[in-house]
Amino acid sequence: MAGRFNSLKRVETIFIIPIEVLLWGIVMAPFILAVYLSFTNWSPAVSANPFDAKWVGLDNYVNILTSARYLGAVFRTTLFALSGVAIQVAIGLGLALLFYYGVYARRILSIIMIMPMMASPLIVALMFYIMLFTKGPVNAFLSLITGQNIEIRWLSSPELAPVSVIIADSWMWTPLVFLITLSGLSLVPLDHIRAARIVGASEFRVVKDILIPYIKPFILIAVIIRILESFKLFDVPVFMTAGGPGVATETLSIFLYKEGFLTLRTSYIAAGAVIVLLALSLVTYFLTRSIYARS
Repeated sequence: MAGRFNSLKRVETIFIIPIEVLLWGIVMAPFILAVYLSFTNWSPAVSANPFDAKWVGLDNYVNILTSARYLGAVFRTTLFALSGVAIQVAIGLGLALLFYYGVYARRILSIIMIMPMMASPLIVALMFYIMLFTKGPVNAFLSLITGQNIEIRWLSSPELAPVSVIIADSWMWTPLVFLITLSGLSLVPLDHIRAARIVGASEFRVVKDILIPYIKPFILIAVIIRILESFKLFDVPVFMTAGGPGVATETLSIFLYKEGFLTLRTSYIAAGAVIVLLALSLVTYFLTRSIYARS
């Protein structure tokens, strides 16, 4: 019986190997090519074959790590990611707790809640562009309630444009955090909650000492997903502000797009992309380790 079981396991492994090879090829081939290009001076404007490029060693890494514009893009993207994730987790977790304790018309509200996540980034950016325009509905509403003519430059101010992008991105992706944390709350053992209430624990203590600790792995999963996605932020700032005013909302993706596709400095941006990828891989590794440590 044991021999037959082992034979079946070997057959399963044989059938899985082609799929694993395909998946690893899809994932690793672009990464290996990017690493190779980052050590060369290749550009599609010079040669169609990247393997004809001259080897330049660490020159691209030195140049991009001393580029104020690249470092600024990384800093802004990190700021957008951390600020956006903090907002999304706070609101998403709060809404999940509200739904967990029960709200009227929960099913209908759940459908409404996830609608922003289903919208195209172009539609979301256009919607917030219209609302936050100087003569748009937001300023009109503020003028109505204050009795004064309010013309806040939400999209053209270097200080407020990043805030506008963060708000738009958070509005779009808070539902994802809401769904992940709500699914975690649905798995909390009811016996623990009943026992806490029997001994006189308040609802605040139930949330603080039982619900939140139990769903921490789910919160960390939401944080990991949103941080990784935030570092790819491109559509919303491009359509809302085109990366401006100046470079106030120029994220890493916009910077790499401009340098890679408009000026064709392919090897240069490959070095920048590899640096960020390795940094995000380390962050993801340590966050996932904390998830496994809690499970």
